[in-house]
Amino acid sequence: MSQFLKAYLKIEKSISQERINDFLTTGFGIKSKVSGLLDLVLSLEDMRLIELDNIRTAIEWRNKIVHKTGKLPEYISEKELEEKINSVLTLALLLGHKRDQINSAPMLKEFSNKLAVDFNLPEPHITLVQKHLYIIDFDFIEFELPSDIERTISSVAMSASSFLTSSDHRFDPEKHLVIRFIVLLEGVRARWKKNKVEIYK
Repeated sequence: MSQFLKAYLKIEKSISQERINDFLTTGFGIKSKVSGLLDLVLSLEDMRLIELDNIRTAIEWRNKIVHKTGKLPEYISEKELEEKINSVLTLALLLGHKRDQINSAPMLKEFSNKLAVDFNLPEPHITLVQKHLYIIDFDFIEFELPSDIERTISSVAMSASSFLTSSDHRFDPEKHLVIRFIVLLEGVRARWKKNKVEIYK
């Protein structure tokens, strides 16, 4: 939670590190952050993925264990415990992914601009879909498409593979790179996936 909030406030909101430190004090506990901040910083779609009540209950259990009893309350069933823990893990995975997306955004924006300039193409939208998996989408009007689509998308793939490999040591172009040339109102015209080009008429 704290890692996500630090990235969100610094990169998305351009808040100074000093103000971030003031805001994320140790007195501002995890339950307060979960209860009051998630609705402000996550989309409605993201909020639908999490069970906030389960997470708040799990945090209450955690606080009692750490600060008072040292053990789980005896009345909790195994099924309820599993349900609450799964909710916490879902939130942790979601925030971890959001953190990675935010941290990578400036680098990907710069690279997006470089691809547009180097290949004389519209600036693409680059999405970190999940760890190491990137989708690069170029949106075209019909007459903007390059004359040799296969050669162009292959060249873009070589450039993207080189760049992403250097910045993400677990990136594997064959597994983790998808490039799409999309024509407005028509859909995908060409796709690079698994080191292969697919052309659609």
